[in-house]
Amino acid sequence: MTIDYFFTSLALDRGSKAIGIILSGTGNDGSRGIEAIKHAGGIALIQDPDTANFKGMPEAAIATGCADSILSPEAMPQIIEDYVRDGILELLTDQPSEQISEEQLGQILTLIKGNLPLDFTDYKRPTIIRRIKRRMVSHNLNKVDKYYQFLKGNAAEIALLSNDFMISVTSFFRDPEAFKIIAETVVPDIIKRNNTEVLKIWVAGCATGEEAYSIAILIKEYLNKHPKNIEVKIFASDISKAALDTASKGIYPENIIKTVSKERLQQFFTREGTGYKVKHEIRKMLIFAQHDLTKNPPYCNIDLISCRNLLIYLNVALQQKVFAMLHFGLKEAGYLVLGPSESASVIKDGFNEVSGKWNILKSNKTGRAIRFDTFSSHSIGELKTTRIEVNQKHIVPVSKTELSDQVDSALLKESAFNGVCTDENLSVIQSFGNTRAYLKNINFNLNLNDLLPEHISIVFKAAAHKALKLNERVVLKGLKLEGSGKAKNKVINIVISPFAISGSEERLLLILFNESQTTTGEKNVIRVDNINEVTREHVISLEQEVAQLKHTVNVAHERIASSNENMQSFTEELQSANEEMQSANEEMQSTNEELQSVNEELQTVNKDHQLTIDELTDLNDDLNNYFRSNINGQLFVDRGLLVKRYSPGVVKHINIREGDIGRPLSNITTNIKFETLIEDVKKVIEDEAPITREAEATDGKVYQVMTMPYLKKNSKKADGAIISFYDITELKKLLQKLDISNKSLDVSNRSLDNSNKSLLRINADLNNFVFGASHDLKAPIVNIEMLLEILNDKLDTKDPEVMELSGMMNKAVTNFKAIISDLASVGYIESEDLNDNRESIPALFEEIKEILSERIKVSRAIFHTDFRKKEVRFAKKNLRSVMLNLITNALKFSSPDRLPEISIKTEKKDGFIVLTVTDNGIGITKDEIDQIFKKYKRVSDATEGTGIGLYLIRKIVNASGGKIEVECEAGKGCAFKIFFKI
Repeated sequence: MTIDYFFTSLALDRGSKAIGIILSGTGNDGSRGIEAIKHAGGIALIQDPDTANFKGMPEAAIATGCADSILSPEAMPQIIEDYVRDGILELLTDQPSEQISEEQLGQILTLIKGNLPLDFTDYKRPTIIRRIKRRMVSHNLNKVDKYYQFLKGNAAEIALLSNDFMISVTSFFRDPEAFKIIAETVVPDIIKRNNTEVLKIWVAGCATGEEAYSIAILIKEYLNKHPKNIEVKIFASDISKAALDTASKGIYPENIIKTVSKERLQQFFTREGTGYKVKHEIRKMLIFAQHDLTKNPPYCNIDLISCRNLLIYLNVALQQKVFAMLHFGLKEAGYLVLGPSESASVIKDGFNEVSGKWNILKSNKTGRAIRFDTFSSHSIGELKTTRIEVNQKHIVPVSKTELSDQVDSALLKESAFNGVCTDENLSVIQSFGNTRAYLKNINFNLNLNDLLPEHISIVFKAAAHKALKLNERVVLKGLKLEGSGKAKNKVINIVISPFAISGSEERLLLILFNESQTTTGEKNVIRVDNINEVTREHVISLEQEVAQLKHTVNVAHERIASSNENMQSFTEELQSANEEMQSANEEMQSTNEELQSVNEELQTVNKDHQLTIDELTDLNDDLNNYFRSNINGQLFVDRGLLVKRYSPGVVKHINIREGDIGRPLSNITTNIKFETLIEDVKKVIEDEAPITREAEATDGKVYQVMTMPYLKKNSKKADGAIISFYDITELKKLLQKLDISNKSLDVSNRSLDNSNKSLLRINADLNNFVFGASHDLKAPIVNIEMLLEILNDKLDTKDPEVMELSGMMNKAVTNFKAIISDLASVGYIESEDLNDNRESIPALFEEIKEILSERIKVSRAIFHTDFRKKEVRFAKKNLRSVMLNLITNALKFSSPDRLPEISIKTEKKDGFIVLTVTDNGIGITKDEIDQIFKKYKRVSDATEGTGIGLYLIRKIVNASGGKIEVECEAGKGCAFKIFFKI
C-alpha cells in the first residue's frame, strides 16, 4: 500500500478531520495524497527539507502547494496537539480577518515579483486575497503586516503562496461532453485541413498534464482509424515547474480509472506499482515547457489551442491581452477551446461558434496584430532593432484633494467665484461656483470648447492657446452672452490663467467667468474689436503646427516601415528560436528525467549502503559485547602469529594489553603452564583441524585450551587461529567425585546381583512347590472322578433331579481339575506366551453361566450384555479365570436390599479392547480399592474366599501388557475395567 493510497483513503473516511504528515524519504510518494486531504478540508504538515536525510518526499509535497506548515519533526507534536485540542486553524477561519488594502496587496505582489519570475498584478483580486488569507490562517497570523514581514524573510513561503495563486485543477477527459465534440468534430477537421507534415496543438495552462494527454489520446485514436503520415506536436505549457515535472513523468495514481475507460487504460497506459504510466507512443507526442501566457510570446501556426478554466482568474484587461495572443497563435480556421466558465465575447467577432455551452470556437480570420514588445523573451544575439522615440511629458497623477488645494490657491489669487479647471486639451477636470449661466448643459461631455456658446468657443480656443504658449494670464473682455427665456443679455469677461502641478510637467488652465470691469493697464486683454486679429494669429499658429505634424508623421511613417521590416525579421527569428528552444527544452526534460532516475537509483544504493553500515555497526557492537561478556577469554592471531584481537577475559591467562595488537604471540608471556602453545597454533593453521589440550595456571586452576582455525567466507585456507580458554577446575573436581561414586555403585551392583540370584532360587523353589502341590492334588481328584462314575452306575437314572445333580458333580470335578492345571501354570505367566489365539468373549460368558447356574438361580441375578467387540487375543484359560472371578465376586458381594444386576460390556478404546463388569452390590470405599489387589486381602471376613483371586487377575493382565481400572462407591456397587492389548 502506497502513502498516496493511504492518504486518499484517509481523506475519504475522515474528511476535514484528516491530518497528513510527510517526513524524510525519496521519491514523491504522498504528494497526491495530501492534495486529497486538502481538498477534503484536512491539514498537511511537511518536514522542513533542511532537517531531512532524504529530501525527495518533502520537496515533492511542498511543490503541490498544499502544505499548511513546513517545520521540523520535533515541532510537529505540539502543532498537532494544539490543532486537535483547540481546532485553531478552524477557529481562525471563522474569525473576522483584517481587510487587505490595495497598498498591502501591492507590496506582497511586488515581493513575489522580485523573488520569482511571476507577476500576479493583473489577477483577479478576490482570488488573490482569498489565497493570501488562507496562507495567513495556516501560520496563525491575522495581521497582514505581520504576514508581509514573515514573507520577506521566508523564500519557501513566497514559493508556497505563489503556488497557491496558480490553482491547478485538472483530470483526464474533464467534461466528457466537451471532449466528445473535440473527438467527433475538431480532431477530424484539423487533421483533414492540415497540408503540412506537422500537426501543432497547444495546451496552455496544462497543469499536471492530464488534459494534454487526453487530447493526445484522441489524436492517436483518430490516426489509428484513419492513418495519415503526419507528425503530431502538442506543446503543453504551464507557469508552474512543479506541475510540469509531474506531467513530464506521465505517472498517475490508480484513481484515474474513474475518468479513463478500461479500453484506453489497456491501450495507452502501463501498470507501474499502484499507478499507471503513459505509454511512449503517447508521451513522445508532447513537449512540456514552462511558459507565462501574460509575458511570453505565443506559439504560432497552431491548429488547435486549448486554454480551459484559466482566464477566469485574470482581470478583463489581461484577459483581452491573452485572448489576442491566443488568436494570433492560431492558424486561420484553427480551433480555440475555452472552459465553460470563461467568456470569449471580446473576440467572438473573429470566431465562429462550434459549441456555445463548452466554449469551442473556430477562427474565421487571421489573428489580430499584437505588440511583441509587451512580452518578455530570451534575447537574440546581434539583433538590432529600431525604436521610435516619442517625447512624452512626465505626467504625475493628481489626487482630487491636491487638485482642490491648487484650485483654491488660484481662486484666492483671482478673487473669483465662477469657473472651471481644465487640462491642456480643454477637458474639464473640476468646476466651482455657478457655471450654468455661462456653459451649455451637455451630458457626458467634458470638452469646455463644446460647452461654450459657438460664437465664443472659437475666440476662447485661440485665447487658451495663447495663454499656454506665452504661459501668461489672458483676459477675454466684453463678450456678449445672450440670455434664454426671461434671462437678460449680458457682457462677460473670461479670465484664462495657466498654472502647473507640483512635481509634474503637465499644465492646467484656470478659467473664470465674471461680469466685473477690467482695470486699465491690465496685460493681455483681448477686446471684442480685436477678436479677428486673435483668430488670425491662432489660425497661423495652427497652420505652423499642422506643417510640423505632417513632417513628424512622415518621419514616423518611414521609421514605422523600417521598424516593421525589422519586426518581421525579428518575428521570424523569434519563431525559429522558439522552436529550437522547444526542441532543446524537450531534450532537457528527457535528460532531467534520466538524471532523476539515476538520482533515485543512487539514493537507493546509498540507502542500501547505509543499511549495510548500520548492520556492520550492530554486528561490531554485538562482537564487542560478546567479547566483554566472555569471561573464558579468546585470542585471535593471523597466519603470521601476530595478535589481531582479544577478549578481556584472556588477560588473566596471557600478559597482553591494547598496545600488543600486531605483536608476535611468541613475544608475550603467559600465566599458564603450556609449552606447546606456539606449536599448536602453527599446526592448526597448517592442518586446519582444531586441537584441545588441558593446562594448569599458576594459581592452580585447570583450563581447557582449544585452538581452532580462523576461516573467512569463501576462503578454503585458514587465515589465522582462535585460542579459547575454558575454566574446567570445577568439572575436574566433579569428575573425581563421580569416579568415587562409580566405585560405590559397582559395589552396590554386585550386592544387587547376589540378591537377584537368591530371589531366583526362591522363585524356583516356589514353582517347584506349585508343581508338586498340583501333582499331589491330581491323584485325589482322579479317585473322586472314578467314585462318581461308580456312583452314577448305581443311581436311579429315572429320577431327573438325581441325574441333574450327578451332572453338576461331574462338571465340578472337571472344573477342579482345570483349576489345578491353571495353578501349575501360574509360575510361568510372566515369562511364557501361553496362547496367542483369538478367544470369543460371549462363548466364555455362556460357559461361566453354566458353571454358576445354581448360584445365579438362587440369587436371581439379572445380566445385561453389550459385546461390541466379541473376540480378544488372550489365553483362554486366563480369560476364563478373569471373567469367572469378576462375575463370582459380583454375585458374592451383592446387596441384600435389591436383586443383583450385572452388566458386561466390551468396546475398543485407545488401542485396547476394554472388558467392563459392573454390579450394584455393596461396593467398597475408595481407600479400600488398593487393598483388594493384594494377596490374601479380603473386603469382608464374613464372606467366603481366600483373597487371592483379584491378585491373580492383576498378575495375569499385567503380564500380558494390559491394565485394570476400578471405580467403586460404597452401597452402590463397583465397575471393573480390564484393558487387553489388541
